[in-house]
Amino acid sequence: MYERVVREFADQEREASEAKSRIAKLGAARTASPGGVILRQLPFSPESTWIHTDGRHIAYIRSGTGEIVVTDMDGRHSRVVSGGRDSGATRRVFSPVLSPDGKHVAYLAYADPEHHQSELVFQSVAGGEAHTLLKTKAGDSLEIHDFTSDSKRVLIIVKNNQSGIDSLCLVSTQDGSVSKVREGKAGSMDSARISADGRFTAFSERVPDTAMNLNIVVARTDGGGEAKVAEDGDTNQPVVWLRSGGILFTCSRTGDSALWVQPMSEGKPRGAPTLIQSNLGHVEDLGSGPDGVVYLGRDASNHETYLVDYDPEAGRVTTKPSLISRQHEGRHRAADWSGNGTQLAYIIGRASHDLIEGSDVIALRSVSNGREHRIVPRVAVLNFISSYDGRSLLIEGIDDRQRYGVFRVDTQTGESTPIIIGDQRQALIQPIWVSADDEILFYRKWDAATRQVTMMRRDMPSGDERALLSVPIPNSIHVAPGGDRLSIRRDGPVPGISVVDISTGTEKSIYNAPSADQIVDMKWMEDGHSILFFTRPRLARQSATETLYRIQVDGGSAVKLLEVPNRTDTDHWMRVRPDNRQILYTVTEQHLELWSLENYEPKQ
Repeated sequence: MYERVVREFADQEREASEAKSRIAKLGAARTASPGGVILRQLPFSPESTWIHTDGRHIAYIRSGTGEIVVTDMDGRHSRVVSGGRDSGATRRVFSPVLSPDGKHVAYLAYADPEHHQSELVFQSVAGGEAHTLLKTKAGDSLEIHDFTSDSKRVLIIVKNNQSGIDSLCLVSTQDGSVSKVREGKAGSMDSARISADGRFTAFSERVPDTAMNLNIVVARTDGGGEAKVAEDGDTNQPVVWLRSGGILFTCSRTGDSALWVQPMSEGKPRGAPTLIQSNLGHVEDLGSGPDGVVYLGRDASNHETYLVDYDPEAGRVTTKPSLISRQHEGRHRAADWSGNGTQLAYIIGRASHDLIEGSDVIALRSVSNGREHRIVPRVAVLNFISSYDGRSLLIEGIDDRQRYGVFRVDTQTGESTPIIIGDQRQALIQPIWVSADDEILFYRKWDAATRQVTMMRRDMPSGDERALLSVPIPNSIHVAPGGDRLSIRRDGPVPGISVVDISTGTEKSIYNAPSADQIVDMKWMEDGHSILFFTRPRLARQSATETLYRIQVDGGSAVKLLEVPNRTDTDHWMRVRPDNRQILYTVTEQHLELWSLENYEPKQ
């Protein structure tokens, strides 16, 4: 109840503040363990999808403006460091990390209008000139992971998206000089942390030929060797080096994330790891303080799906948006109708830290009588499309063998059958459209190495497939009903929409958005004559709303249908009922709760 007050009545400051205080007290009471470990929620948690803290200050990206803000731990005194209003779309900033001395912040910024090139920036929290330390080659990307304890070097990972090789590097904050620590030819190095003495770096690295499994590796920063720390077929990620020399890390071997401590000696494991705290839900490391307190972010995102009636003859929305369901509010996403319009399916995501409802559930509702039944699929579901007859779903997901791809799920039993198992380097494969006879499947393939998204056409009986069209990420491709045309949503200085005839390859532009806006999602109407799309301001500072438009493929102006609140950079999931008389969309509010972890080191 207190969480609902904070989420839904934030404008009533006194009540919201009191609710936050009570949440924090409840959190501390229910998470103190018999072993003395204390896990408590902090009263202040900024509305942001990126937070980092040094225990004295919090750096975050302010939702709605894109600014980097640094504040004290209670949020009362804040300073805008960079980005947002004065930067423009080209200089969009992200991923701020505070230095251990609390005096500086390192962050990333786009270096070109097309966002193909990024740079590492170092700046004083008190203000002043920003210094670019490193700029990537076109197509490469950067990630900031840690500072050395003296704040003189930044630990980063450079991802060469063409070769798939990751490079773990230290960058001097004095002159931008770079020293390479280690290369990862398998790609997917992540969560790098450097020891207090600067001699060792711990990082997670993907197990070859798997999609999700991550081992923890410790490497000497001088290149003098390395050792495996955690390798048991699960997702392992280092959080922080402890004052005792051990490593605090997360592991998913128990299902939910759990915290473990691995004692270390001279860069090598010493003895078995100790379980510190289990059943944490989805958590991520947000930094640590000089007193040894570790800060974690718990995912508290909401996904809510809304339904509106639409009059295809008049070309307008006729009702106000209504919730797709009153049960499990904030947990509905990826809804879709079956091709024959008889069923509506949607995902009921598990609640954060919910130990009872441990899996995503798919609800299938009869359109005619409203009766609903639910299945727990045998795959972890990311997204799906309904088949034409409603007897199966085509799922983008991960099965119990950690294989990523497209699976067919029986809507009665939840049993799954693999259709396409993805190339691990490609990773993302998304089913988009299936023909009425279930013989032709269109799917999107996202290739991080080439930064391309490709629409693929697959003949289901034979397995033969061909690439139809590729565009650079973050552009996107959609399929028209009937599978004869593609629409392209283009990003860049002049965002727009164009339509391509598959048989001839002819492309026609049908819409150009104002340069201050971006197009964030798109969907064909089921009659194939019109396209729906959402726009939002690039920096979202003018308003907190996004606008739904309809435009006819054969020409004409965009017609405004609806305004929708959305405070994150995520796309709206959008679908149209086969008779064109209803539209549904999902609004996502991404939010991290800020938690502190204390008294966690095992007794010696």
